[in-house]
Amino acid sequence: MDLPGSLAAVRARRASSANYGEYRYHLSLAKPIVVTAADKDGPPPTLLFDESTQVLAVVKSLEDDRTEISFQRFARNTHPATAVRHISKKKQLNDSQDIENPRFYPLPDPIIIPDRGEIIRFAFSPDYAFLGIQRVSLYLEIFNLKSTSKVAFKLTPRTSSSGENKVLGFHWTSDSNLFVVGSRGVEFYSICIKDQSPAVKLVKEYRMAINWFVFAPAPTRVLLVSHGNRSSELQPYHFTHAPDVMMKLPHFDLHLRHDSTPVKASDVVLSKIYFGVFCIYINSRRNKLILYHISKDRVTPKLSIDLHTSGPVQVSVLDSLIVTHNLDQQVSIMFDIKLHSPQDGDARSISFPIAAPLPLTFSAETPTPAYATENLYADDWKFYLPNVVVSQQDHIAWHLELDLRSIAASFSQRDKLVDFLLRRDDAQQLLLKTLRLALLERESLTVLGRIFDMLNRPLAAHLSQTVGFNGPVESDFTVKKTATFWRTFLRSSTALPRTAPLGSKLNPSLLPPPALSTPPSSGSLATPSLTTTGASDDDEGANGPSSTSVATPSDSESSSENLPVASPLLGSKKRNRNAVTPMPRTEGYLVVSQEMIYAHVLLPVEETGELDSHFLVAVVVEYVRCLNYQSIPVQSFLYEFIIDQLVRHNRFYQLHQFLQYHVIADSLHVACQLLSLETLYPPCYQLALDMLKRLGAPEQIIEVLLSKGQVVQALRYFQKLRQNPPLSPHLASPAQFLEVCKNDPITFYTVYNYFQRNDLIKVRSCSEYIRLYETGYLEEEAPVDDVSDSAELVM
Repeated sequence: MDLPGSLAAVRARRASSANYGEYRYHLSLAKPIVVTAADKDGPPPTLLFDESTQVLAVVKSLEDDRTEISFQRFARNTHPATAVRHISKKKQLNDSQDIENPRFYPLPDPIIIPDRGEIIRFAFSPDYAFLGIQRVSLYLEIFNLKSTSKVAFKLTPRTSSSGENKVLGFHWTSDSNLFVVGSRGVEFYSICIKDQSPAVKLVKEYRMAINWFVFAPAPTRVLLVSHGNRSSELQPYHFTHAPDVMMKLPHFDLHLRHDSTPVKASDVVLSKIYFGVFCIYINSRRNKLILYHISKDRVTPKLSIDLHTSGPVQVSVLDSLIVTHNLDQQVSIMFDIKLHSPQDGDARSISFPIAAPLPLTFSAETPTPAYATENLYADDWKFYLPNVVVSQQDHIAWHLELDLRSIAASFSQRDKLVDFLLRRDDAQQLLLKTLRLALLERESLTVLGRIFDMLNRPLAAHLSQTVGFNGPVESDFTVKKTATFWRTFLRSSTALPRTAPLGSKLNPSLLPPPALSTPPSSGSLATPSLTTTGASDDDEGANGPSSTSVATPSDSESSSENLPVASPLLGSKKRNRNAVTPMPRTEGYLVVSQEMIYAHVLLPVEETGELDSHFLVAVVVEYVRCLNYQSIPVQSFLYEFIIDQLVRHNRFYQLHQFLQYHVIADSLHVACQLLSLETLYPPCYQLALDMLKRLGAPEQIIEVLLSKGQVVQALRYFQKLRQNPPLSPHLASPAQFLEVCKNDPITFYTVYNYFQRNDLIKVRSCSEYIRLYETGYLEEEAPVDDVSDSAELVM
């Protein structure tokens, strides 16, 4: 197949220039392990790699017919085995609830053993207690590394009646279990040490003629053996986390109807991709990758990938991305099985990679020796899963790393990019930056809606798993939980005159904390307290104008600049934006909480001042719509952000419409913010009372009326509510009424007589008002029939 234009152009430019700096590479060779020979005149060392433990073994021949084996390991985060995969009830190999904590042990010291032939393969047990070495095809040597003598014992496969059982390979599945693949079958052993001597037990065996095998280590633990004339018939086995358990999975065939070429072990790769186990068949004749999904009940062809190249190909799997390396063409191409383009046509085929095909490069942070950089894509390069490259000729091993920033730059559709980044392990900062750029570049609301839907689906799944949420959107606070907050909020303003604006005499120290300087943990998804009101006049006089006071703007031009903050949104800008709480993951996707969107997307974009209020409000409303579509409770600080933007730009008519048609949902925090905006837009007071009525918050309504000095209206509402027994325990106490009207003789007399006739005056809480009534009003007492008569006196 001919190369596509992009690949041909890359190769032409590389041929004309030795300077590759003009390219922004997607993959780099980093963290090199350089091996030097102890004796320049002696034979060169041999490099072997164990995919199970990600350990590199350096085998050197010494004098006196001895062999030294030393071990090196890449950084601990190179091995993705952080969870055990089991066959679940969903009929596929998925995460079990029994999660294996990753264990890291120090590497053993170099060992010196007699030279009995070339070492073909080695493997450590997961706890590094045993070391298995294969030299010949007849037996294995098992070293007990916990023993001081490190004496080896031989493990010989059982012979078969059909002929000699040659050892093809072996691997450890647990600290005490290993399997041996022979030419006549698979044998599963349990090994333990009793009284300083090994005890070997055959747990299970399967007899068949085997040509070759491949094995995917933890967390997958799936063995694939080949048999048949063309080696195209494959039999998988699964080793569970439980010891001594080996399960036979369904048999399948590669179905090579028109191809008589035998399948080799190098043509098959077994790996975990996202939440499935896949057998990747490299069909060199058709220049395609064919993916077979292995599940409990069956193995089915899942996808075919067009390689766009010809020649030998090796495969790596990085962060669930399939990377093909063509040694002849010297390019690496990446594919994501979750990103299906409509241009691909068939849903079971992928025709286009996620980024332009480019060669590998060497990392500048961890330099590679100059002599090794000349042999890029050498013939002796061997790619091991998941991301290790070993060069036998140069005696160097590298760790293959992704450059997500350069890959992201190759995406032309931002919603596709967000979908891609949500599934990556180290893409949290890049994802938030992409969302900020989407707003700053005024992405269409249609695309933003798709992006928000992508963000909210994992969030809904996370909430259902962690807090058991499953239902419609509800208020984020209940009346009982916020009764104390409202008493604190309104306590210092209950004695204000009727004309005093709400919040003009409030003590800021009694208010809830302002907006989060750093967002809470995304794993907890806690709701922050974000409501504040105006500062006191005393604070303003001492320290200058407060950034949280509510004042009437002098003119329309300066209103947007000098408008005080009605909510704490603008008061929380001094924060460490780089300190992002790690996002949790669910079903393989990053969980972006509402706090993350607010603190690391909306606020930074709003601070730049590059977006007009109309677009910013439309974006937040679209985000709220997507949250409601997923039945996720909307946090109140998003509504406060909308209100703040509308008020700052004098868009009160739109604010009124949003509240009237419930675009902004009812909540106590929103009601509190509306009360603090009364001086700027008087209808906010009635809108807040209506919202409290819909929320079923009678105590808060009474306290608001009392804070405005409307004692008679509060008493009428109190009298009406007393007829509903369930609400009675949550109503205001008589002391609150009497405290507000104690300086108004007529109103105080009326209110006191009402509570006294209804036997609501308690000596403990109302002793002060009892004395005031007895000394000032008892001798002049006049009959009052009910609250309506007393209202006529007040009026």
